[in-house]
Amino acid sequence: MEDIPASDTDPAWIEEERIVAFWDGGAFATRTTRHPNRGIGDAATTLVVDGTQVSAHTSHRLDTDPPGRLTLTDSVAFSPTGDAPPDATDRPLRGDPLAGRRTTALTWGSARGTVDLDGRPVGVDAALALRTVVRGTHDRPELRHPAGVAPPRAAPQRWWHRVAVRHRDEPTGVVVTVDQDAEGRSAGPVTVAATYRPGTRWPATYAITLPGPRSDLPRSLHLAAGSPVPLLGLGEHHPTWVPGRWHDEAAAGVERWRIDELDPTDIRHLHVLVRVEGELDGRPVHGVAEALALGPHRPSGLTGFTAGWSP
Repeated sequence: MEDIPASDTDPAWIEEERIVAFWDGGAFATRTTRHPNRGIGDAATTLVVDGTQVSAHTSHRLDTDPPGRLTLTDSVAFSPTGDAPPDATDRPLRGDPLAGRRTTALTWGSARGTVDLDGRPVGVDAALALRTVVRGTHDRPELRHPAGVAPPRAAPQRWWHRVAVRHRDEPTGVVVTVDQDAEGRSAGPVTVAATYRPGTRWPATYAITLPGPRSDLPRSLHLAAGSPVPLLGLGEHHPTWVPGRWHDEAAAGVERWRIDELDPTDIRHLHVLVRVEGELDGRPVHGVAEALALGPHRPSGLTGFTAGWSP
């Protein structure tokens, strides 16, 4: 990963590791984040079993030991199998001012171990796992537009998808990141079409065209998405446990919900992870997609701010 100089003043500077793992009937994810210019360290662990999502959050002063993870202490080991080299589109698009100020590295692997859930051991045996390491300025609005600063006048719009897939028998894969405006415009040579679960903004399918070895031989990627894992469980868009917020010298909490009982049009529930399976150039692949669709997106048929998709 290309090294970039650390900032000693930017409040949005982070050093973060995230691991997400999927297996039949379950999902497991962790996030550990350092905010050196805020003096804060925070972490979250989320587990999905049989449609119930349980999440544990912690926050502490950066130069002190973090608190325990309460009833969701994890002993899950991530074993790398190979890098997922970024595609040419895996960079900030649409004139993002963060270009050159953030690096992202992805590594494929497996995850195995046991999670202690309310005193009940839950086994994790995931052949599909992805580790993401981010270093640099993050675009979380909570970090870039802190309290006390006037917000932008225009309502935010974001149609952002990162899709990482690999062939089951190969250690490396393909990563596609796309960030489009309301009319579907973006930089880069990749085209992405997505459908959603009716009444939601949770992905159902992807049809992606990638540059091939020759201009007349593009690569084709078709994927179906599984059940969503709301990133609220890792603190994203959380009213209390958003990363980078000061709580106390040490703070921790646990929460749970049924995913099928969440309001999919609530802004807190739009940002999700999904397991994807399909074909790349006619060969079977599987992987992980992260999606956030906020505001209108004409090519997908999304209207309004958070209104669900209609076929």
